[in-house]
Amino acid sequence: MRMMLAFATCLVLTSLVGCQPSSQTSSEATATAGHDHDDHAHGHAEHGHEQPETLDAGVKQVTTMSTTILDAFAAGKPNDAHGELHEIGHSIECLQELANAASLGDEAKQTVKDSVDALMEAVGTLDETLHGGSEAKIEDVKMKVDEALQALTAVAGQSE
Repeated sequence: MRMMLAFATCLVLTSLVGCQPSSQTSSEATATAGHDHDDHAHGHAEHGHEQPETLDAGVKQVTTMSTTILDAFAAGKPNDAHGELHEIGHSIECLQELANAASLGDEAKQTVKDSVDALMEAVGTLDETLHGGSEAKIEDVKMKVDEALQALTAVAGQSE
């Protein structure tokens, strides 16, 4: 149940924020999203992430962020990736929008959708762990993330 709540929260936040840089302040974005943790409303610029313009750039950004997050969890220091963990949901959502804007066939777009869903589920599992939920098996999460990123990398190569 908590994982579904975390996943739903990520989806709501990403749908409200979208892929364009927001003109809202962190507190305005927090209030808009109904999220009561001021430290969780982050914009791309706060973490040094530029908005990718291509699917390939977006996949590379998510890959880098995923590595940071997974390394922190594997080292037993998940708080080291707290900001990245909350920011990655926005970047993952952008992948779908970038894929829809690219010249991709239906099968490739479905692969992106499936991969985005898998990544959001994995991120939700880690977010739940970070916020006191059940402990995620980092090896299982890493395997799911790696599979999704491999599929996205292959599709991104088709879009250029």
